[in-house]
This record gives sequence, structure tokens and C-alpha cells, in this order.
Amino acid sequence: MSWFILILMFLSAGLYLFFGYRSVAGSIQALAPEGRTELRSVIFRIISAASLVLHFISYLLYKAFPAFKFIPAEFLWNRWFSLAAAIIIGLPSIVIWIRGMIDAGPESIAVKDRRASARGIYQKIRHPQALGKMALPLVAALILNSPFLILFSLLWIPAFYLLCRIEEKELELQLGEEYLNYKETTGFFVPRKSRIHHALPDNCLNCGALLHGKYCHDCGQKNTDINVPFKELLHEFLWDELRIDSRFIHTLAPLITKPGFLTADYIAGRRVRYVPPLRTYVIISFVLFLLLAMTSKRSHLEELQEEPETRIEIKATDNGSEPITGQDINVAQEDTLSFDHRFTKMVEEGYRRGTKNPELFVETLIERFAQSMFLLMPLFALLLKLLYIRSGRYYMQHLIFSIHFHAFVFLTILVITSTRFFHIPVLSQWLSLLIMTIPLYLYLSMRRFYQQGFWPTFIKLNLLSISYGAVFTVFILVILLSWLVL
Repeated sequence: MSWFILILMFLSAGLYLFFGYRSVAGSIQALAPEGRTELRSVIFRIISAASLVLHFISYLLYKAFPAFKFIPAEFLWNRWFSLAAAIIIGLPSIVIWIRGMIDAGPESIAVKDRRASARGIYQKIRHPQALGKMALPLVAALILNSPFLILFSLLWIPAFYLLCRIEEKELELQLGEEYLNYKETTGFFVPRKSRIHHALPDNCLNCGALLHGKYCHDCGQKNTDINVPFKELLHEFLWDELRIDSRFIHTLAPLITKPGFLTADYIAGRRVRYVPPLRTYVIISFVLFLLLAMTSKRSHLEELQEEPETRIEIKATDNGSEPITGQDINVAQEDTLSFDHRFTKMVEEGYRRGTKNPELFVETLIERFAQSMFLLMPLFALLLKLLYIRSGRYYMQHLIFSIHFHAFVFLTILVITSTRFFHIPVLSQWLSLLIMTIPLYLYLSMRRFYQQGFWPTFIKLNLLSISYGAVFTVFILVILLSWLVL
């Protein structure tokens, strides 16, 4: 039964996408004056809508009869959290969908004249209806609080994207230059970056040099006006500093498959195509530490649920104490002032706090380890500078190499942690072997970036591993000691 429901889920999704495409492409290819194309478009869209309803029904059935037993039926957090996320995502999506249908008018039912659609919300984005419907499977999965359905619903994002791309290709053939001009002024799913229409000075406000572009050729300051509304200034900041665009994919591909190539290419000056190194590291480390915290919290909750009786017995055993004799009291008074006694007391207190609140212990270690990485990466670069002191490279180049290497290490740990988070033990065991590829990755990176032979690179790799391993161990001990002291 469960596998039949899974097949129904994939089949209904495929029917929805197929007839959704046919309702658009068939009409665009030949706008028949007799109205046959319009009738065919209406029928295809009705079938597509029925397939979507069937798809949501398959969601409900899968919730009752899951096919993959190794994936948790529900998230461990409170169901209200998923419902809140569903409301936050669902309400704007429904509003955008309805607004798109209203502004499109008859185009929502049958394709007649696509020139009439460029009004209302279509003056900002080109596919509001697809954007709204794309989020509905995710909303349904959040309401059902199912991890598998949430993962499955994410497949709708590339599916809708490809469907809209095909539709745009057809529209370009039909409308030509008119639609190309329309694309220049609107966004695909997100409105285009708003341009600040203010008169900019002809001279640099910093040094006074005559400007010939966006940047001053003398001091390098960007020619921009900060005397704009807060909304535009905030949008400018979010767009320039926090965006994750297609460059992130172009950055991850060489980072994973071509050790050392990304650093060499970036330092060679080909930087526009890649996400800056520090931003790449921050994005990967943020996702990793968030997933580690969630995994630790879930493991702690599972331990509390599975072993309540054992914990009660341990607590009862700990509460039992033997009577203290006078001789023990004298020995304790003698050792109270000694360093060993104070250190032992401090360790016991730290262990007691960690046992009492393991979630806080793990979160504290993760937080301090994340902070310490901003010291470890420069130290790693300093070791590289000492090993390659005759290479003529600046310290900043070694630092970029260090950031890219640590980003790859964190990405490897992220992949392994994700399999454990979603309870896929077989895959987790095999992917754990990826840890063994890190030394090989470092060797290949050093070989490609520093352009040295096998034995020089191999010897420096071992020296780097020993020295950095010692520094890393010291940092770990300091982090653990900070938990005991602070």
C-alpha cells in the first residue's frame, strides 16, 4: 500500500507538470482563431488542477502509510513550530497566487493574448502564479509535519523553474523583441533590484576627481548616493551583501571536484564568477553548526524518551551516600587548599553541569568552536606562509587557501551530519569514509596551488598536519577548559 501511494505521488506530480506545460505551450505555438486552442488549454488546465488535488491526497495517504521506515514520521520539535512555518510561508504564497490570477484575468483559465498579462503584479515578476503554487506542496508537508514530504516538496522548485523557462522560450518565439524588453524590466520570481534614480555627482565626493564610471579611478570609492529612503538603502545592502545567487553553485563545483583550483583561479583575478571565500565559509559553517545543534538536541530528547527508568536508577544510586568518618574529614581538610583538589573539584563541577544539561554543554562547545575557527584559519595560513616562505606569495593568498580548505572540510562534515540527522544509517556509515579523503584533498590542493612536486608537497603536508594538529588540540583543550572555568 505504501509503495502504491508513493507511485501515485510521483505520477500525480508528473501529470500536473505535463498538462500544465501542454496548456501553455500548445496555445503559444498556434493561437487558432477558431478557439480550438483556447478549449484545449482549458481542458489541459482542468486536468492539471485535478492532478494537483490528487497529489495533495497522496500526501495525506503517505502520512498514514509511510514507505521509508528509516525516515522519522515526524520532526521532534513541537508540531506548532511546523504549523507556524506553514502559515508564514503559505499566506504570502496564496496571496501572490490569487493576485496573479486576478491580474492575469482570463489568462488564468486559457491563453488568449499574453500581451494583456503585463499588468498589476506582472509588472514586478513574470511568474507570480507559479511562485504561489510552488510553495503549496511545502506548506502541506509542514502542516503534516513530515520530513520526507518536506524533502519531496522541494523537488517542485526546480520543476516549476524549468516549466517557467520553457514557457518563456515559447513566449520569446511568439512575441519577440516585445517580450525580451518585458524581461529586462521584471524579475523571474523575485522583483528586480530597484535602481536608485537620483542625480549622482560628476566628481568623487571623497577626493574630488572627475568620475568616468561607477568607481573613482583615483581613490576607488563607489559613486553612490546614501541620501535615499531607508527602504531602498536596506534593499541595496541585502542585495549586495547577503545574496546567494547562481555563483554559489559555480563556487561549490570546483571547491569539491578540483582541489586548489578555486583558490588559484580566484587569486588569478577571475573573481566575479565566484562567491567571496569568507562568505562561502560563513554560509557552509552556519548550516553545519545549525544542523549539529539540531542533531544534538534531538539525540538528547530521544535519550530522555528511551531511557527514563535507567536514569531514575542512576539518580537513585547517586543519591545513596556512605557515612563520612572523622578520618575522611581530616584528609579532606588537608587537601582543600591543594591545586589538585581545586582542579578536581572544578572538573567534577563541570562534569556535573554537563551531565545535568547536555544540550547546553553541546551548544556552548559548538558556539566556542565556531568562534575559535576564526583564529585557527589565520594560524593555518601562517603555517603555510612559513612552509612556503620562499614561494613569494603574500599572506593573504595563504589565508584564502586556508578559508577554502576549511570550507571543504565543513562541507564534508555537513554531508555526513545530514545523513545522521535524517536517520539513514547505511548511507551514514559509507559517507563517514569521506573524512579519510580530507588529507588527500589537502595534498592535491597544495600540489595544484603551490606548483611543487610530489616529495616536497608530501613532506610539507606532514609537517603541516603535525603542527596544525598540535595547535588544533590546544584549542580543543582550551574550549573544554573554558566550560569548566566559566
